[in-house]
Amino acid sequence: MRDLVKGGFIVFAFLSLINTSAAHAQRYGAYGLAPRAKSFRLGTHFGLAFRGDDQTKKSSNYRVGLAGGLDVTYLFHPRFGAGAFAGIGTLASDFGGSKSSTFFGWYGTHLEGRIIAQKGKTVPFLFIRLGGVTHKPSLTSGGVTVESETETVFAYGGGAGVEFMIYRGRKPLYLRLMLGGTLTNSDKLDNIESGDRHDGFSFLSVGLSYYIGRR
Repeated sequence: MRDLVKGGFIVFAFLSLINTSAAHAQRYGAYGLAPRAKSFRLGTHFGLAFRGDDQTKKSSNYRVGLAGGLDVTYLFHPRFGAGAFAGIGTLASDFGGSKSSTFFGWYGTHLEGRIIAQKGKTVPFLFIRLGGVTHKPSLTSGGVTVESETETVFAYGGGAGVEFMIYRGRKPLYLRLMLGGTLTNSDKLDNIESGDRHDGFSFLSVGLSYYIGRR
């Protein structure tokens, strides 16, 4: 999971380097078509959730689940925003001959830093999240499935992404691509107490961002 997050930060750094001219323009308030301060972003996203085999801290044999959700962000500056998010998803994991399946809900707050490129038509961003994960795992071993009780744990994470304007108007619409990771303070996310003590998952999603407010 950490490798996927690192990859997102590398992509973000590359986009930052090629955006030198736009960054220079920002110093003079030239934000182009980008949403201004005191705007709201209403976002939705859906994609894949990845989790490893939980045998070591460097997990392998990644299994794929689904994850999606909604978020609301207030831009207190064209390059910075804060808000809240919530969503649901599924995870899968292996350990020896046992297979785990987890349904979860995730929610919390987030901070976002943005780079305005191509006069606001392209917006790379970084984000960090703090919140919780409520999960209900089940473990199948030897043909017998055991379901655990629902539990809520503390969660934190972050990642990177980019937005591309697909509708230019008073209330612009952006296509949003996002790569990130989430860690928890529990080893029971998948009902397998082994390997890393901070169970987590990575996610890759696509969504839409609709901006309302000042332009």
